[in-house]
Amino acid sequence: MFVYANGKAIILYLLPLFYPSTVQKLNLKRQLSSKLFRLARSPISGAFIGFSFAYLHRLIPVNRLFETGRTLAFMHPVKAYDFHALAVPKLVKPAFLAFDFGSEDDRLALIDILHTCRKVAVLNKLPHFSIIVNGGMYQDVPQVHFHIAQNDKENEPVYELIKVGDDPVLNINLSRPSNSRWGYHFIVQHAQLADGFMGIDLDDADTQRKVLEMFETAQAILKKEPLEGFSVMINVRPGELEKTSLELVSNHLKA
Repeated sequence: MFVYANGKAIILYLLPLFYPSTVQKLNLKRQLSSKLFRLARSPISGAFIGFSFAYLHRLIPVNRLFETGRTLAFMHPVKAYDFHALAVPKLVKPAFLAFDFGSEDDRLALIDILHTCRKVAVLNKLPHFSIIVNGGMYQDVPQVHFHIAQNDKENEPVYELIKVGDDPVLNINLSRPSNSRWGYHFIVQHAQLADGFMGIDLDDADTQRKVLEMFETAQAILKKEPLEGFSVMINVRPGELEKTSLELVSNHLKA
């Protein structure tokens, strides 16, 4: 049917394979991204995934949303929310608990990730969203990654907080909500950081220090807790008035 003496029909039939349309390119990219994501979830992929983001990030076939010298943000290949993106540092870092807060590179990487997450939210006009980093059994891919997910937090009741303790050296406040749906739920705040996440100046060195102290405290708490999996979240609500908070949550405590 496609074989003519001059071969034109064969050429026309095969042409899309060599010069795919924009739609075909997007479909191929989505299919490849999805397959690579499933591969990335396998146990043997850890070292390669980290290496790829550190040194081969230009070759990763993803739908890029924003990129800096330290972070790559892209649409999640297998989204779980109406809007679901990922922000991944360009360094080998298997998990949140592997961040070294004594390392300048790690500290700068985390601040840049937060910058990027906020930029993605603004560019995509997300009125309410969550930034989530998972660990343990909640983490699918063995390279640390932060989810930017549109949430429904504007409909969630305001937490009734019960004070648990303070760190007078770091000015960290620790509390837990009495009305949480999570089995494990603690909230970390900095006593000297009064603004919500979208209002803090992440370019200011003093603000960076306070935010990093919150994350370092969260990490120290999670390392001591008998949790099989956990999430660390920053929840942003429309017209937020509350302080910047890290929420540590889990429904999987070790027996």
